[in-house]
Amino acid sequence: MVQFNFYVNGHAEEMRRFFVTHEGKKELVVDTGLVSPLSVDFGTLARAFTDLIQKNVTDPDLKSWMLPNFSTTTSEDVTTTTVVMMATVKSYFEFIGRGGLGGVWSKARCYPGFIADGPVGLFDFSDLPMPGVVGLKDWDELPGIKVHEYLHEYARKFHLLERCKFRYRVTNVRRGALEKGWIVDAENTGDDGNQTSQTFDCDKLIVATGNFSNPKLPDVAMAEFKGLAIHTKNIGQQYEALLGADIESVAIYGGGKSAIDAVNLCIEAGKKVHWIISDKGNGPNMMFSTRLKWGYHVGQFVGRWKDVFSVSIFSIDTFFGRFFYSGKNKLGTWLIGKFWSFATKKTKTGGLYADMTDENRQKLLPESNRQVL
Repeated sequence: MVQFNFYVNGHAEEMRRFFVTHEGKKELVVDTGLVSPLSVDFGTLARAFTDLIQKNVTDPDLKSWMLPNFSTTTSEDVTTTTVVMMATVKSYFEFIGRGGLGGVWSKARCYPGFIADGPVGLFDFSDLPMPGVVGLKDWDELPGIKVHEYLHEYARKFHLLERCKFRYRVTNVRRGALEKGWIVDAENTGDDGNQTSQTFDCDKLIVATGNFSNPKLPDVAMAEFKGLAIHTKNIGQQYEALLGADIESVAIYGGGKSAIDAVNLCIEAGKKVHWIISDKGNGPNMMFSTRLKWGYHVGQFVGRWKDVFSVSIFSIDTFFGRFFYSGKNKLGTWLIGKFWSFATKKTKTGGLYADMTDENRQKLLPESNRQVL
């Protein structure tokens, strides 16, 4: 393939009619969904470009005969050959990877089976109902890619896209002259990886970086490990490699929602999963079925009315506050105690825990003894 690549590039114009019908270079754009091109998994990006190449060449079988597909083929083999394929047609195409919005819900982080932890109807803004945008009904399960589509449409509809600065990283924030306004220093990363600096002035500044902007990696020795090691934020980019036939066993470290998503993904793909959860802290997140046996989503029961079942400093001097939590009404105290005992028992023994062995259930139940859901 490398020799073929050399020959085509050495006779690019003579060979053009065998590959494309256009003149010059045609732009092929892949939406990476990431702010910086340096954050993109190149193998995933290259495979996306080969799909676009196939759609824009005259030979309907170019991709199938250039990329290996043997029983011994690994993801590394495919990635290497996709790069050669891109190099072969570089005289006919310009390859561009662009970032985008979404954060956790960016296109690059979404993958088949990645589901939001809330249904349609609980993830939208009041001025743009989600069902009409994503083609789903209220209370339907919500795939991650649909959240991305909704956020993108919201930003487009309300002219936020043209106000966004993608591929910028804030390096410093300081007060303006006379303690008025703010000055924001930022670095922009171009397609070539080069960085340029730019300064922005603003009257008001909102900092919304979140508590977990930087991936937390486990402190484990990796020097002798030769397999695939990724953070869950990169599953979308490494999806094909993770589920490849050459990977039989997967160790997942952590007990949060992203770890649960990864466990489910790998089990569904037939992998042997070793789930490693720290014995310090509060253990794994609570897991429960979002669908009741009558088909209703638990999200349909979210509302202010449910606050009567939880003590609050804002509802002490109310009927339910006095009835359930004052300690002066024996019936109310007994009822609320029975309610939470029943809810706790059903949560710990039903839903996702129902088919587990007692040993695994005890390992996966949160360690806190508080009666909360």
